[in-house]
Amino acid sequence: YLGTPGAQNSVSPLDVDLELVRLFSIPSKPQVDGEVELHLVVCNRGQQVISQFHVMLFEDSNHDNEFSENELLNDLPVQQSLTSQDSVELTMTLGLLSSGRHDYLAEAQVPEDKNLANNCGTLTILVSAPAGCVVINEIMYDPLPGQTEWIELYNPSSETVDLQGWRFSDQDTSKAVTICSVSSQLLPEGFCVLARDSSIFFQYSNISGSTVMLTGSFPSLNNDRDVVHLIDLTGKRIDQVPYSSSWGGGDGVSLEKINPFISGTDSTNWSSCVLAEGATPGEQNSIFVERLPDDAILSVLPNPFSPDGDGHDDFVIIDYKLPATTAYVNLKIFDVRGRLVRELFNCEPSGSSRQVVWNGCDDDNQKLRMGIYIIYLEALDGQHGILKAVKKALVLAGEL
Repeated sequence: YLGTPGAQNSVSPLDVDLELVRLFSIPSKPQVDGEVELHLVVCNRGQQVISQFHVMLFEDSNHDNEFSENELLNDLPVQQSLTSQDSVELTMTLGLLSSGRHDYLAEAQVPEDKNLANNCGTLTILVSAPAGCVVINEIMYDPLPGQTEWIELYNPSSETVDLQGWRFSDQDTSKAVTICSVSSQLLPEGFCVLARDSSIFFQYSNISGSTVMLTGSFPSLNNDRDVVHLIDLTGKRIDQVPYSSSWGGGDGVSLEKINPFISGTDSTNWSSCVLAEGATPGEQNSIFVERLPDDAILSVLPNPFSPDGDGHDDFVIIDYKLPATTAYVNLKIFDVRGRLVRELFNCEPSGSSRQVVWNGCDDDNQKLRMGIYIIYLEALDGQHGILKAVKKALVLAGEL
């Protein structure tokens, strides 16, 4: 239109016109669990004096890019006389904000407002996450031919972390890849596997789709000497792992973290996965340990046990704990005359702890006689030298 015939001129002040001029936070880049204040500047653009109005504040808590009535945080009545072109700055306390993205909508309202187009304002606040709230927990940097590279993240904290806007990279952080552009919650003690393509589901049949995020632009990880970075949505580095092949992994075996609470830059906190599958994506690492025992511990339960097929104490669980994060284990059973009757493990790669079930049969799967048997555990180091040796007596019972 070239004019406003029969209506008020477009450049003339309206009788009632309340404008939300500015919406900002202090601080503008808050830290997690830091106090945040929201400041709103409201101006009377109309000709009439405004004596009272109210301001409503919403937060898009479900991240659907819409603001609904149940997302109302505050409805603030303001008793303030504003003449034409007068303005006032209001403050609302948001309190402690969790890490992640927070989207707000503020709306200033006054009865008979003639221009509703300038009543609203939006603000996005990005809160940085604390270092270590999510850690790089497992890396498949050298998969077998036809398989894919991947990285596992783990949340060792007690708080849910939103991975929206987070990125990861190899040593070239200028090419960091976005993990997800929408809200994605990583629960406490939860896992998230970042993979190049869907072939990971064929590699590991037990992996859950809910724990995997596919990123087609996955960085190419070096088979020796690279750095994996994890960066939150504010650009803050949350974790990094400067690995090398000497740390472990390679040839289709993943590099696993021993304890998620110990720094990822500590080479002694990493080693190769010891399971036959070669990796544990989306699950507790095979070499995970919270605290190493001071000495080797070997226990059996129940003792005695009676493998007679009656459904009661038919199997025995052999449980061991080692004062080492990784070892090669020999686990053998001898009769009272010292004759080897069953070899459960022969130089088997192992983490610091494991449980084994024995059914009371020998190596030929024949049931053994009632009597006393000796369980002998031998833990070897990388050069197959004996780290620890321990034995335990076990009674195999039965009906007379």
